[in-house]
Amino acid sequence: APYWTLPTSSGFNLAGLTTLAYFSVDVDGSGAVEQSGSGWVGYQSQALADLVTRAHGAGDRVVLTASCFDQGALDKMAADPTTGARLGASLVALVGAKNLDGVNLDFEGKGNKDQAGLDAIVAGVSGAMHQANPHWQVTMDTYASSAGDPSGFYDIAGLSPSVDGFFVMAYDM
Repeated sequence: APYWTLPTSSGFNLAGLTTLAYFSVDVDGSGAVEQSGSGWVGYQSQALADLVTRAHGAGDRVVLTASCFDQGALDKMAADPTTGARLGASLVALVGAKNLDGVNLDFEGKGNKDQAGLDAIVAGVSGAMHQANPHWQVTMDTYASSAGDPSGFYDIAGLSPSVDGFFVMAYDM
């Protein structure tokens, strides 16, 4: 449910879904959630609150997508060993404030230099989320080629222990 669809979300057919992801709040290079922009406005909206209520009524989970697509910001986050704890604490507060059911991390970068740092970030976020509520879901977006590409951005084996599932971005193939 991208922020730009919230005005029409009352018409979403929620039957047959298991999880609905709100897309998204942005994460900056310090690992902080940016409290500005269209995604943030959508997060704070009554339309999202109404959608969460409807989705829960239909038996669906609703997760918050946290995203970062800027390579420089990703490099900075991956180099800072405190990013996971800081981002995890922020996401716990945001998920709890909106009665959500977890997070989806959509960090999209290039190359393999950030793999170890990304593994640590995801472990920190997952630890914070599961400590706050063991039923909260933590998923990670990955490229369709990630499982077979050790030189790519995602270290699937390193991320696996920290996530409840992967969201494979297999569109436009």
